[in-house]
Amino acid sequence: MKHLTFIFTLLMAFLGIQQVQSQTYWDGTADKNFPGEGTQASPYLISTPEQLAGLAERTNVDKEDFAGKYIKLTADIYLTNFNDPDKENWKEWEPIGHHYWVNEKEEEGREAARDTCFFRGHFDGDGHTIYNMYYGGGLD
Repeated sequence: MKHLTFIFTLLMAFLGIQQVQSQTYWDGTADKNFPGEGTQASPYLISTPEQLAGLAERTNVDKEDFAGKYIKLTADIYLTNFNDPDKENWKEWEPIGHHYWVNEKEEEGREAARDTCFFRGHFDGDGHTIYNMYYGGGLD
């Protein structure tokens, strides 16, 4: 009986340790390099918030649409720590692929120029979740 109680205690301690692991939140930087070839057999692998931000930057800034490329999420991603009372620490997420206005309207009735960047790749979440996305802007 003592042996069984000891094993049960060790099991509970192990499970408790697994649940207490701290999350790594996005620091606002972008890592545009991730492993993989971008093929179906060897997809680009995204495992950190910085790599996900790198995917957004390569799409939005570098205008890489990833057409025909494969991307796989390999871990849960935690973006914003909403428990941080200092909202200045909250990093605002920029959607992957969007359009935005390049300049203001020059005259009444004339449309402003638009810059468009789209994501056209294959994104496999592989059962993972992206948590706590903070987006404060509206859609254009």
